[in-house]
Amino acid sequence: MEPSYPKEHRLLLVDDSNSDALLTRSLLAHTPDVLFHVTHALSLEDGIDLLNSESFDLVLLDLGLERTWGLETLETLLKADNSVPVVVMTGLSDQQIGVQALQRGAQDFLVKGELEANLLRRSICYSIQRHALLRDIADAATEWRNTFDSVEDMILLLDEQFRIIRANRAAESAFPDSPILGRHCYQLVHGTSHAVEHCPSCTAFAKGEVCSREMFIPNLGRRWFNFSAYPVKNPVNGTSGKISRVVHILRDITERKKSEQVARSLAAKELVLKEIEEVSDLKSRFIEVMSHEMRTPMTVIQSGVDLLIRGTLGEVPSTQKQMLGVIYRNIERLANFSTDVLSLAKLDAGRYSLQPEKLSLYETITPTLEILAVKAGEQDQRVLYPNPATTNQPDPRIFACAEALSQIMFNLVNNGITHCPRGSTITVSHRMLQDRFVEVSVSDNGPGIPQDSLNKIFRRFYQANRRPGPGYKGTGIGLSVCKALVESMGGRITAESTMGRGTRFSFTVPSIKVGDELLFGHVAVCLGLVSGEQLEKAVQIQQSTLPRKKTGEILVQLGYLDRKQVELVKASQEANLSKPHPYIPTSKGESLLGQLAMKYGFVDSDQLNDCLCFQALRNEKGQIARLGEIMIERDLVSIDDVIMLLHIQKRAIVACPQCSRQFNAKLLGQQSPERCKYCNTPLVQVNSPRSLEVDADLD
Repeated sequence: MEPSYPKEHRLLLVDDSNSDALLTRSLLAHTPDVLFHVTHALSLEDGIDLLNSESFDLVLLDLGLERTWGLETLETLLKADNSVPVVVMTGLSDQQIGVQALQRGAQDFLVKGELEANLLRRSICYSIQRHALLRDIADAATEWRNTFDSVEDMILLLDEQFRIIRANRAAESAFPDSPILGRHCYQLVHGTSHAVEHCPSCTAFAKGEVCSREMFIPNLGRRWFNFSAYPVKNPVNGTSGKISRVVHILRDITERKKSEQVARSLAAKELVLKEIEEVSDLKSRFIEVMSHEMRTPMTVIQSGVDLLIRGTLGEVPSTQKQMLGVIYRNIERLANFSTDVLSLAKLDAGRYSLQPEKLSLYETITPTLEILAVKAGEQDQRVLYPNPATTNQPDPRIFACAEALSQIMFNLVNNGITHCPRGSTITVSHRMLQDRFVEVSVSDNGPGIPQDSLNKIFRRFYQANRRPGPGYKGTGIGLSVCKALVESMGGRITAESTMGRGTRFSFTVPSIKVGDELLFGHVAVCLGLVSGEQLEKAVQIQQSTLPRKKTGEILVQLGYLDRKQVELVKASQEANLSKPHPYIPTSKGESLLGQLAMKYGFVDSDQLNDCLCFQALRNEKGQIARLGEIMIERDLVSIDDVIMLLHIQKRAIVACPQCSRQFNAKLLGQQSPERCKYCNTPLVQVNSPRSLEVDADLD
């Protein structure tokens, strides 16, 4: 049964003989089932012009034209246009020329003297279909090759001798110095002269199984690869045939290996950090216990010596009184040292109870200065701090912790008394800084501090001008405690000195206006007069303008509040000033993550205070804002830093089911409290801490 053909075909006949052309037309006219439209060209040039201007299904080409002859005619036509199938015709009955014509691209070969209608019809129709099929095969091969080359993994097709017979572009690019086809894969990949036993291709050939391994290949840029070998059976023998080919796929997994190595390194670092944290906590606990245990007997001894010196228990000879004075001063020194060590330990552990409140600077530090003035008088020294009432200067209103401020003043003034010669004067002064901070200064006319030591004196245990031999040595922790306390209240501490002329220490504390402004915005949001987003916009404007305006004024300018609403917020604000400020970091008020971020030096108290403020604002407007996310947004920490802090933060948080209080338990590896210290109810463990409600004051 003959195949069905299309009903019409357009043919181009290139023949310089009109009689042969007429014969060909007549033969094609005797094919009633197919209609052929024949266009005749007398020369090869005319035929090429017609191919360029019109569309044809096939070319009938005479090889014996007037100006060209033989295979040269075919090559010239195919070079001009090879998209149309060609059937060559000649008067020569030469089979060798016919075979050569087919090899050069012709679809068929016909001898003019042997032509008859059916033969010519079948040759033309078969040639057209064969050419279309070959074109589809070529397109499919091109598409397959493009797909093959687009794969980013290296693909190699190996024969039984491990020779590379196919390779995609990625594989060729990996070896740009020389062609890889025909070479043995083990020479290129492994750099050996023989097949590598553990290579997946050997297993695939030997067992006929898919094999994959991860291997480090120095010869490929010292990188890691996932080697996969897929056996291909000989199709002639069917599914039971032997393995004749192996497809080798090499996927670069170097980056994944690096990520795994980083993950292992982070896990190891986490364990080290946990151990460091445990040791640090044990150290802090030991120091706290030691300081507590030392303070009680020292207080008893100091009180007893004081009674002896005063003669309350009977008259004491002057020589003995002098010795008792030496004992009293050394006990006092030891007590001060114990206080500094205890403060330092609590600051390290985040358990120092800072309670910022609205204070008078003069009233807060005067009691401490009066005590120190008595000590200074014993060495013919003076402590001066003019009363603002007598100097017509306003008494600054500050927002600070009274206990911490007193300890800072004691350490700074006591240092001046200790290191200055007899007859010296220690002067305390203050000044306002842009209505936002108050700067307190302690100046003396002592020996001074070398310039190369000024940037080191706030380090723990560092002592400037320490000399061998007898005399006061100090411990080098007083100034470090001062720095930690000042920064915990949102301030800064500095020192400047001139050798032989004295030293000046200065530190800042927030004025009441700073606390008032933060509280004003918080109250306005709580009353529903402004949204968290509106307040955040006002705060940003306030921080970018100098001199800074009050928050209420900015909200009025933006149209968010009117004057009556501002007065309402102020009235509500005054009612809340007696409470600790919600945004100033305290051991109870700040989040555990914030404590860790401060402890490891990622943020200071002022930056943490700012983050907590914006966190509260966002939470109030319905957005869930995590402290870590806020710190990342403000470019204070990186994502890796937060992950490390979260690992360290793994603490057991327990809660009281009776009074709903939460307690921050000890670090991992230590025992948590079992009962509530307020109602003695057994505590239960909870999944996550509530940052602003954790009671961290556990002794």
